Amino acid sequence: MMTMRVLLLLMLSFLGACASNVPLEIRTDVAPSPAVATVVREFEQYRGQRVRWGGEIVSLENREAETWIEVAARELMDDGAPGDSDQDHGRFLIRYPGFLDPTIYKAGRKVTVVGRLESRVTREIGKHPYTYPLLHSESLYLWPRYRARNYYPYGYGYYPYGYGYYPYSYGYYPYYHFGYGYDPYWY
Repeated sequence: MMTMRVLLLLMLSFLGACASNVPLEIRTDVAPSPAVATVVREFEQYRGQRVRWGGEIVSLENREAETWIEVAARELMDDGAPGDSDQDHGRFLIRYPGFLDPTIYKAGRKVTVVGRLESRVTREIGKHPYTYPLLHSESLYLWPRYRARNYYPYGYGYYPYGYGYYPYSYGYYPYYHFGYGYDPYWY
């Protein structure tokens, strides 16, 4: 009986380690959310509708009791994270109740928001007037930054000759200079 309890506790701890810290409403699609450009053109049809959008932060403006975030929209992946596409999906504004630290919510960081469409706001990008859909944030998630790593799967000593001497030393092989195992893919 005691081993059964220990086994059950061990299984539950493994399942708990698999839990995601991304909120459920960010991970799951609210409904088929319309495109940003469609909402700008036909706003009255979508006023008050709940949407899930995401993208990269362009700017952040802290006001007295709320924060406005300008976001360049990106297509969302299955888990709700904004993709890395360079396609123009438009821009939108998020009205977040409360303060957001501009050193954390910097330009270029990715966010996903679930909220209700409130109104259209016209601002200027440079000298060009641009109409943004404004949505009131119900749930906002800032995606963690992923760092590119110098990943070299073979390490030192791949091939049967070890330490980059394949099969000649002192730079005769195109990627090995002076026999030190230099490889342009290491950087």
